[in-house]
Parts: sequence; C-alpha cells; structure tokens
Amino acid sequence: MSLIRFANLAEYKEFTAKEWPTLKITKEDIERLNPDRIDNQAFWTEAQEKFGFNPICGAASEEATAENVNRWNYALHENLGCYCILRYDLSVGVFNSRINVIEVGGGLGSTYDFLTSATKAYGLEMGYTNLDLLKREKSYIPANDTVVVDGKDFSDLPGLSAEYVFCLNTFQHCTFRQHERYMEYFDKSLRSGGRLIISTLTADEGRVSFDGKAYVCHYGQYTPLRYRDEWINLADFYGFNVATVSRRYFDGFTCFSFVKR
Repeated sequence: MSLIRFANLAEYKEFTAKEWPTLKITKEDIERLNPDRIDNQAFWTEAQEKFGFNPICGAASEEATAENVNRWNYALHENLGCYCILRYDLSVGVFNSRINVIEVGGGLGSTYDFLTSATKAYGLEMGYTNLDLLKREKSYIPANDTVVVDGKDFSDLPGLSAEYVFCLNTFQHCTFRQHERYMEYFDKSLRSGGRLIISTLTADEGRVSFDGKAYVCHYGQYTPLRYRDEWINLADFYGFNVATVSRRYFDGFTCFSFVKR
C-alpha cells in the first residue's frame, strides 16, 4: 500500500508550486503520516523509489544526481558554518591522534567526505558511526559502521564515546518525541567537552501552521518545527551549553553548535 499520494516528481512539484503557498492543514493531515505512528523507514524508502535522490537534499529537481546532491548539501552546511568548530579544533590541536564521530542521517556522504579529508589533513584517524533512517548500500560508509534507527527504539545502538556528533538536515523530518530520544542518546554518547552540531529548519521564519505550531511538509508528511530558543532549552535540559547559532533568515535553516557539559 502506497504511503505517498504523489505518483512522481512532477506531481509533487505541481503541489509545492500551486497548493503549498496557501495550504491549510488539519489534524488528520498531520496524523496520517506521523513518524511516530507509521513505518517511517517504509515511507522514506517509497520516497526514494519515487523521487530518486531528491529526498536526500530536499530539492525537487530533475538534476538531483548523487554528485549534485552531495555538492548542494555540502554548500548548505558550509554556508551555515556547520564545520567551523571542527576546523578550529583541528587547527589548534585539540585532538591527539584520533577523533570519534557519530553522524545522524549520512545522506550520500557529503559530510563523511569532508570529515575524512579534514582529519587526514591533520594526520588523525577517524572512527565513524552513521545512524540513519535507511541503510544505504554505499561504499563510502562501511556497512558495519551503519546502524539503522527509526527514532523510537535506541536499545540496540552501540555504546559510544565520541568527540563529535553531526546531525545535519535531519531533525526537521522527526517528531518532538524523536528529538528527545536522539538528545538522550547524544547525552550518553558524547564525552564531556564534546561537540554536538545540529542543522535544521526552525519555526521562526514562518511555516504551515496548525493549532499554534509550525510544520514543514515533505511528500505529504507534516512534521513539527521548534523555535530556536526551544532548541537551546532542549539541549540545556540534556546537558549541553550553546556555543554558536547561525541562521539563514530567508528560509529558517539554522545551525546550532553545543558543547557537552
């Protein structure tokens, strides 16, 4: 049974162009594909089958090849400053010989490629673990370092002691409950002084709203967005101090860097 009502990319592009600007959503719209209620892996598998690489970069373009997706995602993260603190830590010699990194939502490997080149440039070994909604059979991520999660059950995740967590362009696809489960895991996995880098859409610049809350739509799935201050308060609750916040005012993309207490 199909979860997504759009048959192909052309139908979805027509929806975003004609219906999205004035869309009014209902509780039923939100609950129909609520990630807490459906098999979310099945949803994103269907999205990738119908729309190719578009779900990995949020575009609606026939030019969403693997190479372009990585280029677009890397450019966005650079523009937001997602890699600045790591570059600084590497340049001042914070790490001796090894850095352990957890990435949530590895996409097609744009951040992994950056991490590999950056650490090698400073002669460091990198331990890497990818947590993803889908297990992507790609050579750039070793299979034994890829853990499939759905945001609900973290009981099978390995116990890690990491210096960095990157969670880029992922949390806008999750529910608030899933945010909390991830943050709990980050709290347990990061060493004191470790860095948590999150980029996500926020509610501040205005989105589709229902009952006083802001939502974003991906292929008919509506997920709630937090305000920037809500993210800072949530991180504080799980033991993180905010270090920097950068944002793009025109679309609400925001990068937070937090430090584990």
